Amino acid sequence: MSVFFGWEVADTDALHALAAHLERAQVDVTAEPQTLADNRHVRGLISFKDPAGNRLEAFYGAGVDDTPFRPGRSISGFRTGPLGLGHAVLTVKDINAVMPFYVDVLGFALSDYIQKPFRAYFFHINARHHSLA
Repeated sequence: MSVFFGWEVADTDALHALAAHLERAQVDVTAEPQTLADNRHVRGLISFKDPAGNRLEAFYGAGVDDTPFRPGRSISGFRTGPLGLGHAVLTVKDINAVMPFYVDVLGFALSDYIQKPFRAYFFHINARHHSLA
């Protein structure tokens, strides 16, 4: 089973710019083969890891299915709108080792945080309150 987070960029130029930016920050970037991009239903794909070892993928040109999403369980509604998925939650042992990567390298901005009953930080990369917790 593969476990990864995928982040969409606007187009091929944005994907190449992100790869170059990551490489300047000394992050190892893999230009994934077209077969994997086809499997993910995207036009272009790179992968890299955060300091905690989590696999991240950046892509452009996502395919769009004409069939509406139907959740596997009964829920009152599910709408992502133009900003896509509401948010992802990533559990890390040491936030201080990971936060600079997401903020300084990837450009996420801190939206909010809580200290109790546990520490959690919420980051945004678009108009949504947070895309990553």
